[in-house]
Amino acid sequence: MSENEKKSKRRIYAEEGLLNAAFTLNGWFVKLKPAYAIDKMVFCFVKKNTKAAQSFNVYMDLDDFDIWMTDVESFRMKKIIDEEGKAKKTLPEAYKIVTGEKGAFSVGICKSSNGDGYVINGHGKKKENGKYTGDFMNAFVPVSYDWLRVTARYYKLTVKKHYEELSDLILLESSRQHNPAEGVQADPSDPSEATENDNKTNNASSSENKNSKTDKDNSSANKQENDTKPASKPAASNKKLPEMAIDTMTKVCYDGKQYKFMALNPDGKELNIIVSNDTAQALGERFAEFRRACEEAVNKGNHIHVTMQYKNGTYKDSKTNKEYAVFYMLGIATK
Repeated sequence: MSENEKKSKRRIYAEEGLLNAAFTLNGWFVKLKPAYAIDKMVFCFVKKNTKAAQSFNVYMDLDDFDIWMTDVESFRMKKIIDEEGKAKKTLPEAYKIVTGEKGAFSVGICKSSNGDGYVINGHGKKKENGKYTGDFMNAFVPVSYDWLRVTARYYKLTVKKHYEELSDLILLESSRQHNPAEGVQADPSDPSEATENDNKTNNASSSENKNSKTDKDNSSANKQENDTKPASKPAASNKKLPEMAIDTMTKVCYDGKQYKFMALNPDGKELNIIVSNDTAQALGERFAEFRRACEEAVNKGNHIHVTMQYKNGTYKDSKTNKEYAVFYMLGIATK
């Protein structure tokens, strides 16, 4: 028994990166390959026993495919196509996408001509070495409605993360309307205010630590103190910092250097908050729980109410060399 014979059909499809595939005894077959990186779904049509000499691909926009799969699950597609079948229509009409240069390619779903089941129809031309060759071909692959429902299920499962990434990107980039700073959605207020407030905080900290020899010694001492505290508790020095109640608006994203998210203060003003790697490590599991709670809240269209310990700061845009006011979360007072 070969290795593939030990595997289920579904696992074989998964290892090929397929949502689903449909075959005929003689004629054409089709494979559905997600191309989420370019927001496309690819219908790969191949005629059996031709060693792919007769084959072509049709690229469908993901938004259009998403509508199809939603209609499959609601049985709207079945109702519409069944009506087309009663009208003796043998080619796709309602569910047909025309694409490619000058609309030369198409893919659609229609009622089978024998009235039993459904058919995926493709029209296109083979591409070799970056160029289209030969004549246009028409492919007809029969499928059941349950086959379409299975396809819809795996599509919805696999596309979820992709749409979440797009959602995060929309939130991130749309916030740049308020702040051109690279990588952070900062409050576009006068950066001098944040710089001044930050200096006051630093001066107060210096006066309270008169026994410290240098700022370097303070940093080392604070690090040692944080290392000895349980990960679930903020650093002891954070207790002297100001606190503010916030309602989170977004997930907590990591840009490769630091964490960031957006929130509302009690007055309804949008805040742009940064959490450094050091703070995240000091908070440990408590910060991890906070991130998970924010993600779950966003997915459900809700928010998280939390009181954070913070300090004012600035973020410098490497492109414009301008500074923007931000808030640095240093601790979580209440959950």
